[in-house]
Amino acid sequence: MNFLLPVVTVRGRRAGEERFSIVEFGTEDEIRTKSRVAGPKGVVAIKGWLRTDKNGRPLRARFDSQVGLEKRKLTLAARGDLLELTTEGPAPRMILYTRPTKRADLFLLSTTTVLAHLIPVCRLAGGKDQSLIAFPAAPLHIAAAKERSFPQREP
Repeated sequence: MNFLLPVVTVRGRRAGEERFSIVEFGTEDEIRTKSRVAGPKGVVAIKGWLRTDKNGRPLRARFDSQVGLEKRKLTLAARGDLLELTTEGPAPRMILYTRPTKRADLFLLSTTTVLAHLIPVCRLAGGKDQSLIAFPAAPLHIAAAKERSFPQREP
C-alpha cells in the first residue's frame, strides 16, 4: 500500500508532505516513510522504515534525518529483551544511545514530520482503555476505540 499525506499547509499552500507504504513480511509489517516539511532551521527531511510485529509493537528501525545542513542517522535495534536507539551525528563521531529500562509498545519518531508511525495506534486500540509505553519509556493512555461520524466540510 502506498499513501501520500499532506502534512502542513500554510495559508492554503502545502508546506510539506509525507509519503509512506506498509509492506508485509511474514509476521512483521514495515512502515516505509519519506517526509519533507519547511521548518525554522530549513527543510526537515526524514527517510526510513520502522519494522513492527502484527500488533504494531516496534522491532527495529532505520532513519536518515536532515534539518537544514545537519544530518543524523537513527537506528533502533534489539539489545537483549529491550530496544536501543542509536543516533549518529550531526558532528562526525557524535553518537547518542537511548537505552530504556522497559519494553516499548509503540515507537514514535520525535519529529512532527512523520505521521505514519501513528498507524500502530490503530492496531493497538481496542474496546477498552489501555496504558502503553511509547519508546523510550513514556506512559501513553489510549481510550477505548469508538466509531464516530464527522461532518464533511468543503475546503
